[in-house]
Amino acid sequence: MAETSCYHASCHAMRTIYRAGGFGRLVYSEGEYYHHVTAPIDSYKGWRIGSPPLWYPTHSTAFDVGVTGQRFTSVSCMGFKGTSAVHGPGGNVYQNPFADEIAMFETSEGGVSRMLMSMSVARLINETGRVFGERGRMAGMQYWGEMEESLPDISRPPLAPGVPAGGARRFARAADARVYHRDPGRPRALGEYRRGAGDDHPGDRRPRIRVAGRRAPEDSPIRAAHGVIRGRDLGRNSCYLCNLFSKTVGRTFHHYLDDLQLARAKQLLEKAMGSDPYC
Repeated sequence: MAETSCYHASCHAMRTIYRAGGFGRLVYSEGEYYHHVTAPIDSYKGWRIGSPPLWYPTHSTAFDVGVTGQRFTSVSCMGFKGTSAVHGPGGNVYQNPFADEIAMFETSEGGVSRMLMSMSVARLINETGRVFGERGRMAGMQYWGEMEESLPDISRPPLAPGVPAGGARRFARAADARVYHRDPGRPRALGEYRRGAGDDHPGDRRPRIRVAGRRAPEDSPIRAAHGVIRGRDLGRNSCYLCNLFSKTVGRTFHHYLDDLQLARAKQLLEKAMGSDPYC
């Protein structure tokens, strides 16, 4: 349940350094998932609509659980009430009035962790975290601590041969097909809508990483696709385009792709069964 941010470059690097002893025990950690929305995000049976933000915490909590492999043992949480109809009386099946929640956790190794999920902060979509330990600390891809001169290899392993790049590939394919290109007359303010600067996030505009104050090139196969994912080639922001697609087509883009993939999978299965004498 803690995997959604585990393969961000920063979270992978933190986990690698933690296992090498570069942090010691974590005194404090932070994880933040900002996803500004102006309309409800569709989902399977509408589960996302109005759900308590930290019922879906894993984009944030991976920046402790996904780093240490430890667990949270207690929690105290506060919420910020949303202003949309979804968060009003009877607006959702959860009877939830909050669009944002911030929690303080006690960790199993004795530390404290602050985790946030926010949908109200304007024009910000970002997944990021920071860790502070007895022997070192890290924010994004920058590490300060006792292992500055002897860091382990923090690059992520490549995907296995034949394994597609998941969401990045799906967005890139859609953008290349110009599926999103709908509304050239939208207000300029929307065109300037930007994601945050979380590491290895589609909105990360930094071409390099920093480790111990030194710049080093980051060679990531996904990075090359980020311009397309952001909608840069179309002059559009990807979240604006997703919302526009949903309004225009009546279904989310992910649902649309899932149907296409399911149909293709069925064709391949039927072909395989046709060549199998035992079917």
